[in-house]
Amino acid sequence: MIFCFIGAFLGFLTLGPYFTWGNHFREIVVIVNVGLFIILSAKFKIIERNNIKYALMAMVLIFLFSFRFDQYYNIIFNGLFYIASLVPFVLVTNELKLKIYDYFIKIIAISYIPAIMVAILLLIGIDLPWEQLASDSTSKSYYRQYLGLANYAVYYDISEQYIFSYGGSIDRICAMFNEPGVVGTVSALILISKKMKLKSRYEKIILIAGVLSLSFAFYFLVVVYLMLRSRRNFIVIAFSSIIIFSITPKDSFLYNRLLYRFEINSEGLAGNNRVNNGFEYLYKDFHENGSIKDIMLGIGESEFYIKSANYNSSALSWKTFIVIDGYILFCLHSLFFIYMGLRGGNKNTILFIIIYFGSLYQRPFDFSLGYWLIFFAGILYSLNKEKSTVDNKSLSRGNLNEEKSIICNQ
Repeated sequence: MIFCFIGAFLGFLTLGPYFTWGNHFREIVVIVNVGLFIILSAKFKIIERNNIKYALMAMVLIFLFSFRFDQYYNIIFNGLFYIASLVPFVLVTNELKLKIYDYFIKIIAISYIPAIMVAILLLIGIDLPWEQLASDSTSKSYYRQYLGLANYAVYYDISEQYIFSYGGSIDRICAMFNEPGVVGTVSALILISKKMKLKSRYEKIILIAGVLSLSFAFYFLVVVYLMLRSRRNFIVIAFSSIIIFSITPKDSFLYNRLLYRFEINSEGLAGNNRVNNGFEYLYKDFHENGSIKDIMLGIGESEFYIKSANYNSSALSWKTFIVIDGYILFCLHSLFFIYMGLRGGNKNTILFIIIYFGSLYQRPFDFSLGYWLIFFAGILYSLNKEKSTVDNKSLSRGNLNEEKSIICNQ
């Protein structure tokens, strides 16, 4: 149980909760996790032999990804961190992957509870004291933090909090993270990985948090998933959307914070804030004036941030991945995930891969254990057509036995 819990907790930490900002807490936990992995792998058969080749593939990706950093110390330090956090997870059996993911879902859900409680209290008009939390991003001035656990972002000194006439208020929850988009994206992917069954209390908590995040990513990913899953869903959602857009006033909080982003205009989807003129100029300059080395291997983070400031661009999309890390890593990363997903291919797997890659459009850097947990577990769950809980007999896990199961059941 300890190994699975530590692995799940590390996955949570790699998503960047506020208490990891500016310290090495994640690195301490990854050392503990690796230590447990080495000890247990020497005593129990927790490594699936067939996964060794996939771990080697992952190490190639990590090696290329590490060169986004500008100093040898940072390259080595970050390379070792990503290897230590990702490779053990790739190596372990599918049974352990799913048990780690189960703990991960519980940790995520529990971390959302304070934010949900605060959101409800504020909505019904109960005023709560808050403290100012320093921002880790240039786009956020600071955070209003309630109970030391629930964050609300203030962008460029402008709060998104909407106060109703009766005294209640609503805002987009960040939970423990740095923006609502993290809550929305992670919540949507977790629920979709479990086929939106909502069988456990933890999944219901995650759904509530996703809704309260008012994240475009959450609603978009969930809606697209449900519409692609069946023709009936498509018709129901299309009809419901027409009604919602027809009756929602355009001066309402719901419309101004969420619904308008689903409108189609001359430039495409109104909610697509992942491109702007500044970034398009930067992207064009990258292709027209960049060297072959830059185009293939990327210009790195430091150079990108300098150019981003020069072009007045704060956009973040899959194109950012290409500019920073280059086409080689972009292609290898895509091929690796597609290959890992299609090994047991069925339509459920393909649908999950589409949704996962759709999430990368606006959150392109998934080199974190949290996202890899979601992807690998989502693929395993999609191999079972009937249930959101996996029948272990249907999975290719090597020769699992009682000796292996003791790792998470002792």
